[in-house]
Amino acid sequence: MDEPNAYYPSLLAMGLAAANLALTIRCVYHDFRARDPILLFWLGSLYTAGIPLFIDCLAWLLGYGEAWNYILNSQMENYPYNLSSSLLIRISLFVLAFNALLKLSMNLTERILPLGSPLACRLEDSRSSLYVIHLSIFLGWCGMISLLLSPRGNLIIVTISSLLVTLGSSAVFLAITRKKKVLCVMGAFPSVLTSFVTGERPFVVSAIGCAILGYVYLSPRVLSAKKVSALVLIGLLSVLLLNSVLIGRGPDVGIPDVVHNSLYPVVRDSSTPTLYYCFGESMLMDQGTEFRGIKFLVKTGFFPGTLWGTRDFAEADVPSYLATKWFAWSAGSVHPAIYGWAFVDMKWYGVLFGVYVGFFSSLLVRWARRDWFQRAIVISALSMFFTVGGRGSVQVGYSRTIYVVVVGLLVAKLLIRSPVSANRIDEETGHFALDSR
Repeated sequence: MDEPNAYYPSLLAMGLAAANLALTIRCVYHDFRARDPILLFWLGSLYTAGIPLFIDCLAWLLGYGEAWNYILNSQMENYPYNLSSSLLIRISLFVLAFNALLKLSMNLTERILPLGSPLACRLEDSRSSLYVIHLSIFLGWCGMISLLLSPRGNLIIVTISSLLVTLGSSAVFLAITRKKKVLCVMGAFPSVLTSFVTGERPFVVSAIGCAILGYVYLSPRVLSAKKVSALVLIGLLSVLLLNSVLIGRGPDVGIPDVVHNSLYPVVRDSSTPTLYYCFGESMLMDQGTEFRGIKFLVKTGFFPGTLWGTRDFAEADVPSYLATKWFAWSAGSVHPAIYGWAFVDMKWYGVLFGVYVGFFSSLLVRWARRDWFQRAIVISALSMFFTVGGRGSVQVGYSRTIYVVVVGLLVAKLLIRSPVSANRIDEETGHFALDSR
């Protein structure tokens, strides 16, 4: 381990971490004002990488590296830390480059497709918007009933039902923008119940993301201390809800486990030490999944499964690869945040994955400007991608995002004959001009 008093390497790590934190906070501020769904990505980045990296680099710079390393290891024994100035430099540089390229990609996409504020628009037809909310709720409940009653071995039914549950969570966003509290609860219920019964958290993250973005879109554009406090409180409650879902995974997980798993992530998520591990393990830095993950990802929904080699998901999926090959688990997954995923699969070329994430996200947001149902679909899908994928399960988050958008588009074509109007932002106030009828 490096000496904590190695001043210049520590200073370099601190500078890179500070630059990344400043960039991320700037993006949070900008996307809050623009009401852009990618706000969820930047909030997740702050939680998993931005703030922890800054604190760790500061502790190392001030000469408290050994003591801070001991404190972190005492908090989470399953994911040991081994901090050093060289490790912090590598991680900070990778995360900063990834985020900078992602932001640059978004800006270039906005210049190519200058469509103004992505989702700041108004609902004009009250009856049409309520019809879309009711339709979304109906789809979510149908998916929930089908998923809970169907045999687990029927892959087709389980897959379609899962997509419908995620699609139904779009009603949460629509109901909040219409200030319909009862409909909001009815829209969230299928996702929450399905998560608790199955123990699978991806179902509920879409509802949480839709609720956060609905709150943001109805808020004034000024990011005041009150708004920051509200977002932090919502984040903490979301962590508690997500970890409570673990009860559904079996009798081995009880209330004490939920309490422990809910209190520790208030400080930092388990994906953070896994991210550090990916950059600190010398053999892992040389091997990894060798581009199998990105090949598996880009063909999702477009190419046959036999194209580009292996169909063994555990060999291509980075979280499964880490669990079985490096943590010696018989099954399961270990999530290294999206940065660790990119590094394990592509090494330093992984920073270029930020370009694709920025382009993919911006393209989806700008495509869904035709009507409110498509907007809600994209918000639900991107909520899945930014939370599940941002934490490191990139293949799961990305594939579900693609399929939710495809299924939602089919539903829109088949069941919604006249699109719900999505007019431009109120030029005077810059806020939602919600119909008061």
